[in-house]
Amino acid sequence: MSITINKKSHDVFGTKTAYLADIALDSAYVTGGYNFNPEALFGIHCVEAPIISPVSGHVFKYDDTNKKLLVYKSQMAAQQHCHSVKGSANTDAETVDSAALPTNGAYLVSAVTQADVVTALGALTVAAQPDIARNVCICVTNDTGGNLNLYVGSTSFLVTGTFKGAVQTETISITNATGTKAVGHAPSYRYKYGLKPFNTITSIVQANYAVDKMANTLKISAGLGSKIALLNTPITPDAGDIFHADIKGTAYDPTALLDTTYNTLNLATLTDADDFTFEYNVQGYAGAAEVASGTDLSALTSIPVVVLGI
Repeated sequence: MSITINKKSHDVFGTKTAYLADIALDSAYVTGGYNFNPEALFGIHCVEAPIISPVSGHVFKYDDTNKKLLVYKSQMAAQQHCHSVKGSANTDAETVDSAALPTNGAYLVSAVTQADVVTALGALTVAAQPDIARNVCICVTNDTGGNLNLYVGSTSFLVTGTFKGAVQTETISITNATGTKAVGHAPSYRYKYGLKPFNTITSIVQANYAVDKMANTLKISAGLGSKIALLNTPITPDAGDIFHADIKGTAYDPTALLDTTYNTLNLATLTDADDFTFEYNVQGYAGAAEVASGTDLSALTSIPVVVLGI
């Protein structure tokens, strides 16, 4: 557990000495703080006004008694309530036939044959937008009278849109081997869900349509997933930050269902017109708690510090 001083300079204000420094933290915080002895670091015997700027939601406190620098992560409570959402699911059927299209599996893009997709140079026609920020799925339908084959390898679809006002892209691939390529008939379905949430969808393109196309009469559509975006970042982040979750007033256990990479919560199966509520502690400025022992703070590489004393 250590602090690195990247640079420092000093000046004199009347009878006081001021050091201006830039510090970096390490990857293993220990409860109680970093060793931060101004006399050893700067030659200041009596510190009167240490000033350490907040960085990335982290705030700092100098413990003069123990000569320690404590790190806190500021937090506040957030609530998301969504009323009458569209139904959805989030379980893949990539290599095994399903007897039904997933709920709203053609909500964003209506089913169109692979032949028509190729004619349109790989572009699917986006017919609707997500009702809330959530992930999407790519679906394949066989409603003919016989088996039809998927491409052996990966058929990839580039989804382009936005999330929280910024451009968001994701490639969703349906991958099969020779033994799983045949999609049964009357009818059968395959589908694959993405991980990233989208507020809007600009385009969905089968980028390598000329090479990795499926049987021409298989139909392709795009729909909604149940990985719902948390619009604020949980403070830790882990599922323990979510202190209340419910679907239609029934408590929902979020344990192991929070994706901290893409900041989504998997609600599994939703039906049309469901309501849900999340309440959770997020990064903010209403309060603060010391970061957990062992927290990796190595991303905090440039923290401005002013130490004033004699």
